[in-house]
Amino acid sequence: MSAAIVQETYSQMQKSLEAFHGQLNKLQTGRASTAILEDLPVELYGNRVPLKQVANITVPEARQILVQPWDQGAINPIERAISTSNLGLNPRVEGRTLRVILPEVTEDRRKQLKKVIDEEAEKCRVQIRAHRQEGIKKVKAQQDAKALSEDESRHFQDEVQKKTDLANSEVEKIHAAKVLEVMKV
Repeated sequence: MSAAIVQETYSQMQKSLEAFHGQLNKLQTGRASTAILEDLPVELYGNRVPLKQVANITVPEARQILVQPWDQGAINPIERAISTSNLGLNPRVEGRTLRVILPEVTEDRRKQLKKVIDEEAEKCRVQIRAHRQEGIKKVKAQQDAKALSEDESRHFQDEVQKKTDLANSEVEKIHAAKVLEVMKV
């Protein structure tokens, strides 16, 4: 039973890590990535839908994103959504497609991005600590209910801590890699 608590806690930590990684992929670092535009809401036929549901998004070159709408009537709403987003991108309509060229990232922008990355990493660490506390609380509740001895409880609490340390080391790896990518000229 307590082994299941440890596994469930680690699973929750992994979900936090995946969300952290997803947030970092959305940052514009000078290299094109489809993740920058995929979840951008587009006003289409009276509904707000993510761009990835109305168009094919590809990266033909390192600093370009190509958007090919499945419906030609969607070109103008997609162009408007990209232009009015806070991403600082200017799409160019080329026949049946939109081409988005990513601007060169300035030194100031790199410093801002590093701050955002640091903030996202700290949010992830906080979530991991919350999962750890929840896991330990569940193990202690089992000890209080006499389902576990004190030694077994300590063992499972140590296991939760080991999983927490593992998740935190993953945060550090992801953080360091993204900072290196952003600061690279």
